Amino acid sequence: LNLLGCASSEKKDYTSIESMESNPLIYFYKTPSAQEKVAIVLVEKAREEIKNTEYDVAYSKLEKAISLNPNNFFAYFYLSRLHLIRGKTSVSIELLSKARVFIVPDNKWKGEYYYLLGECYEQVNNISKAKENYRKAFKLDSSNSRAREKLDVLEGR
Repeated sequence: LNLLGCASSEKKDYTSIESMESNPLIYFYKTPSAQEKVAIVLVEKAREEIKNTEYDVAYSKLEKAISLNPNNFFAYFYLSRLHLIRGKTSVSIELLSKARVFIVPDNKWKGEYYYLLGECYEQVNNISKAKENYRKAFKLDSSNSRAREKLDVLEGR
């Protein structure tokens, strides 16, 4: 699945700017510059590296993406997720506060943002903030069963 949750069976070649046009993140930007396109591709590749537990490689790609486009919501989001995986919750929360400024106008992604923030607060045992963020995630995207499940567990249902 790509970042939009769509199945993708074709192998993509990201060696040229022209081949980046089919990258799903591009659709969240009006007219991305060449640097923004490269940053988008780096985030997509980093997302795959995270799935493959290649965290150091993913970290490098995300840092590079942010250096190319410091307004990239997805770069901050996935870097935050990576820090949470590594147990650096305060860094994760800080990165999410930066991501919030650049959040994309899509309720599924807003829901993912609040879900991740809920996970951060749950990890530091701030249950009230965790529940608040899981509620926001579920309200924005009622198909987010993970948020509903986390909320049910924290509320003792």
